[in-house]
Amino acid sequence: MKIAYWGIPGSHILEAINTHYPDHEYISCRGFTELRYTCLSDEADAVFLAVDDTIGSSIKKAYILMEENIFQISTEINHPICHCLLAIPGVAIEKIQTVLASPETLIQCKSIIEKIGWEAVEYWGDAESARAIAEEKMTSTAAIASRKCADIYKLSVLKEDIGNIKKNIIRYLMLEKNQNEEEVHKITFAFRLPHIQGSLTEFLGIIASHGLNLTKIESMQIPEEPYHYEFFAELEVREKRWRLCIEELKMKAEKLKMLGAYIIK
Repeated sequence: MKIAYWGIPGSHILEAINTHYPDHEYISCRGFTELRYTCLSDEADAVFLAVDDTIGSSIKKAYILMEENIFQISTEINHPICHCLLAIPGVAIEKIQTVLASPETLIQCKSIIEKIGWEAVEYWGDAESARAIAEEKMTSTAAIASRKCADIYKLSVLKEDIGNIKKNIIRYLMLEKNQNEEEVHKITFAFRLPHIQGSLTEFLGIIASHGLNLTKIESMQIPEEPYHYEFFAELEVREKRWRLCIEELKMKAEKLKMLGAYIIK
């Protein structure tokens, strides 16, 4: 099976894939656009996406990708990560003025960044920031990335486990073309509602009436319709009652698209 992901060697996501899906072929993509193209061009059999973490960061581009391609969520995986401060060998932590990392990681390490007073600069990936520091030999800048990056890019670990909380877990979703719905722990779907008062309240009431647990709801503005929103919802389900709930929700929604009925590993 060919699994596409967004990242390079040393990235947290590749570590998670290696742990849970060893002995498969991996397709590394350098950004969201390349990952999207890989999915739409049928090069991959599956896609591995990071969607959020226990601190509260949410990767909204993942939901956009899920909605527009043919893959369906098959598995949810929760994988722990450890953020490390990496620098050129010989550089002391007192010399660091700037830190590079992805926007999500900078949020996850906000406490120490503000406490020490480093300038936080967004980069398009954690492993990518480590590689940039190594290649450009930046002496006053550190990267926040995995310990694996220190080995790959020959960097020193100045400080380990610098996240705001010590047990940060990234939630990943495995998307595949073929789904097995014999065992279902959760469902995810996208929906749009009429732009009228009380439509969301009524919609959520239907979910509650079926005894299903709403574990997440995310909204994104529709670009071509200012101040109108698309929602993404996740529900914990029991047995197969969720199908009846979805049919009832479809009658209230302008649009409802299932993104997956899946298990939690």
